[in-house]
Amino acid sequence: MLDKKVIPYLNLSHFYKQNHKEIAELSHHIFSSGRFMDGPYTSACEKELSKIYSFPHASMVGSCTDALFFSLLANNIQEGDEIIVTSFSFIGTLSPIIRAGAIPVFVDISTENGMMTISEITQKITSKTKAIIAVHLFGQILDMERINNIAEQNSLVVIEDAAQSIGIVPNYGKSKKSECICISFDPAKVVHAYGSAGAVLSSNESTDAKIKALRYHGKTSNNFTFLGYNSRINELQAALVLHQLKSLDSIIEQRKKIADQYVIELKNIPQIEILNSVENTNFHKFVIQTEKRDALQKHLSDYGIQTMIHYNKGLYEYEITKKGLQTTDFTNTDFIKKRILSLPLYIGLSTENINYITKTISLF
Repeated sequence: MLDKKVIPYLNLSHFYKQNHKEIAELSHHIFSSGRFMDGPYTSACEKELSKIYSFPHASMVGSCTDALFFSLLANNIQEGDEIIVTSFSFIGTLSPIIRAGAIPVFVDISTENGMMTISEITQKITSKTKAIIAVHLFGQILDMERINNIAEQNSLVVIEDAAQSIGIVPNYGKSKKSECICISFDPAKVVHAYGSAGAVLSSNESTDAKIKALRYHGKTSNNFTFLGYNSRINELQAALVLHQLKSLDSIIEQRKKIADQYVIELKNIPQIEILNSVENTNFHKFVIQTEKRDALQKHLSDYGIQTMIHYNKGLYEYEITKKGLQTTDFTNTDFIKKRILSLPLYIGLSTENINYITKTISLF
């Protein structure tokens, strides 16, 4: 019998405890400057993102949901247009499509990594298809060379939902780059703000200009020329994101070390499969599969270990998709959603606690 511990799924206070002096200095500098919006930290954050992804343009916005929505609008997605998207993601992938008046067309996932089955994309393309939203799930990334080649052959826009994959840069090979990459800085992400924030990377100058106008009430030059939104982040949030972006390689490396320990200690438990044990990931989540998921989750909770289910529904099951194009053939999604469980993974999670978690799983 193990001595009971209390291990949360996330520890959102760890970053502050480790960096409180730097945060205090940044806060003092920004608050005393009187420049709270659209200042040097926002600009520096955008430049750093452009550098990381080798994209010419970047715009900080209020959330990744807005980033996706603005990307659709900036690429002239109209009401009734069809958007190809994975059947399995957070609802924040889906809601911008509905918000734009477009129709989601779902593609089933691979049971190996939980991401869109690329070979099914061409089967879903019709005369109404205008874009593909490629969702990088749990810190992994899709093969964007394949997806962009399909898009180029069919004159489609590609928007990447990289909310969970910060720092893992796609290899586009001989294909063109995607039109947009959308990033989240939600508090639960690998790089996070103290609240909601996001960004759009653009390969096209006019797309970036449209997104910058959309985020501030449709302002272009000194006039408000079309309907826009209020979706900017403040300078302190940008400074906190920038502080982490400067250490991004180290942050990802620390997460990988935690994941490596999980892999080593779980590999001898035959009832457990690791969903995302691939090299090219930031391990935004560490996800396992097991037939007795619900019972295991309760067992872990009884031992003080908090886990999460990402996600217990396919996107086609939400009420807002009733008017969308859907079929009942999402065999892999229906299989995966009943088996997956996300284990605690955050910087500061000790070797001792990882060992406790894996021993508790073994005990079950």
